[in-house]
Amino acid sequence: MALKNLKLRFKKNSSSSSDEFSKNEQKESSSSLDSDETEITIAEEDEAKYGYNTYNDVEPKHSLNPTSYNAVESDSNSQHQQPQHHHERRMAPRRSSLRGSNGPRQRARRHSLTFSSEVVVQKITPTQEMAKKKSLWFGEKDYDKMKDKIFMIAEQAREGNGQKHCTRGLESIILDGSEERKFAAWDAVLDEQEHQIQSGAEHFDEDALSQSYRDACEESRTVATARAQQDEKAVAEYLAETRRYCRRMSL
Repeated sequence: MALKNLKLRFKKNSSSSSDEFSKNEQKESSSSLDSDETEITIAEEDEAKYGYNTYNDVEPKHSLNPTSYNAVESDSNSQHQQPQHHHERRMAPRRSSLRGSNGPRQRARRHSLTFSSEVVVQKITPTQEMAKKKSLWFGEKDYDKMKDKIFMIAEQAREGNGQKHCTRGLESIILDGSEERKFAAWDAVLDEQEHQIQSGAEHFDEDALSQSYRDACEESRTVATARAQQDEKAVAEYLAETRRYCRRMSL
């Protein structure tokens, strides 16, 4: 009898414990469902109010509603962009103060570099292998040779056979009457100076001296001007020919 009573008590206790365990499970499940329902309702309220869920996520990245977020973003962008249209000012284009900066640009010149097919090598003697120092300087004999050569070139130019030689600077030797014109200019200045001394002037008149020399050199000035114009023409022809040659080589 005692064993039967113990078995009955154990069955009652086990059944009561199982009933309590099942009741606890039901309570936990109901509480979990309530909490889930509250979470869902809070998330829905957040999405409806703010456009994203603020219940669990700190940064609303994955729980955003794309339609509501785009609407909010477009509204915020429109609010930020509206004052820009009101405050924008159109500035007039600035003009440069440099002369001719706004005009048409000049066409750039073409430059080319060519090399000669023939190579010319000039040998230079070192100073250690040269002759003595006396032979490196011009002496009286050297100057005499230079003068003789100059007079020979001037004589050929007078005869019309000096086209191969440059006669620039030899006009006083080649042209007739050059020394007479030079001495006449000197005499004109000295005569003006003597005239001012005899007149008892306290100071010399530089303008009068200059004018007397200018009058005496009128013929020489005219000849020099004509010679300069000839040189200008010769240089222009040389440059034109050189440019044509360079253009042909650059093509």
